Amino acid sequence: MCGIVGFSGIAEKDSRTKFIDLCRQSCIRGVHAFGIAYHTTDGVAVFKSTDFDEVIVAIPDPLPRKIIFHNRYSTSGDYRIMENNQPIFINGNALVFNGTVDMGTKAEMEARHGIKMQTDNDGEIVLLDVLAGKPFAHIRNSAATFAGVFLGKDGNMFAFRNDLRPLWCLNERGCKFICSTIDIAVRAKFGKNNCTPVEPLKLLYL
Repeated sequence: MCGIVGFSGIAEKDSRTKFIDLCRQSCIRGVHAFGIAYHTTDGVAVFKSTDFDEVIVAIPDPLPRKIIFHNRYSTSGDYRIMENNQPIFINGNALVFNGTVDMGTKAEMEARHGIKMQTDNDGEIVLLDVLAGKPFAHIRNSAATFAGVFLGKDGNMFAFRNDLRPLWCLNERGCKFICSTIDIAVRAKFGKNNCTPVEPLKLLYL
């Protein structure tokens, strides 16, 4: 179990505070490691740490137009090795997710899926699927549980999931926030009426 948060839009005065509130409330879903990725004029910047406060301080002010956050309950890959933590970052593209795709070792995953991996995190399997233009290739598998947000180096951003993990979109004055569960949104003082579930196996562009 992990927590994911996303934001897309032109930030208003309180957008950064709202984003941080969602991050803080998401920490009930994992405290082993934390990370952000956000779009800049030069591509995607990434920062990770095992210290939540270090990551929060690293969130730019004003909030970037596209940013994602992850807090981890340690699953695939040793969280003490920072490259195994999320956002998974490959060729300038980032992914945060909640769930499990393949709980094997790096060597086992590479052999099973015919890929070469840079990390021990099974989310890399899905990120490689996205980069190949097949985002649902592995998460359609009945053994996979998945909800995530992709942020591309070109600014392309979308949320997606299968029906075994929740993911919610929060509409707030023309901006879109993403979080794992509706209770996180409620605790962060978002109104339920503006919260809608992301539809399974469809890309929600942000």
